[in-house]
Amino acid sequence: MAPTSASVTPPLTNVHFFGLKGEVHNNVGFIDEGVCFYPVGHNVAVHHTDSRVQELIPGCNLPPIVSEAITALAISPNRRLLAVGEKYDHGIVSIYDSQTLRKRKMLNFADLGSETVLHMSFSNDNKFCLVLGGSPDYTLVLWNVEKAVKVVTFIKLQTPNQALVYKADFCPTDPTVICVTGQGIVRFFRIMENSFRPVTLNIKREPQNNVAHCWLPEDKVVIATDV
Repeated sequence: MAPTSASVTPPLTNVHFFGLKGEVHNNVGFIDEGVCFYPVGHNVAVHHTDSRVQELIPGCNLPPIVSEAITALAISPNRRLLAVGEKYDHGIVSIYDSQTLRKRKMLNFADLGSETVLHMSFSNDNKFCLVLGGSPDYTLVLWNVEKAVKVVTFIKLQTPNQALVYKADFCPTDPTVICVTGQGIVRFFRIMENSFRPVTLNIKREPQNNVAHCWLPEDKVVIATDV
């Protein structure tokens, strides 16, 4: 005997998630003045501050790609693209339309050398996405995401004594300049002829654990340490 409609239990639907996954890099950002995004569990919550309504972007959970966790987030300067980095076989980055929340592109680099995506950054012209993979290789990958997704260039950062790398991003006014910071590491690269070219620095100070950095409007960099 078939069950009546009154006895059928409707499926549960996620409506609102509470909490914040603090270990995710760039874990809070704004799509516009009244809409923020942040990771909660294996999802990205898009929260409308006026109505308190949430929309949810789930992590990759359908075969053949089932990720373990969300590890990094990034929003493009024009606020139209939202990148979600996830822990997977060799790391994966999904790029969503920030207005429709539909997935537009997927960045999947087989030679990342790590399961983890540590950090992501968009260039100020919104054409490129910089992806930093985790240890042991700390591979830096430059993607063209304007039209057809493709790798422009990549480099495996050689760190002394297995030093940790934390962040890599574009100069906000010059998309050809990259800054990388980490444990005793401050490096600059210039993108020339589709390759990363190291920029020589004359910095005379004791190596420190550079846990974060921030670009100033006049193309200077402020570096934060843990001491």
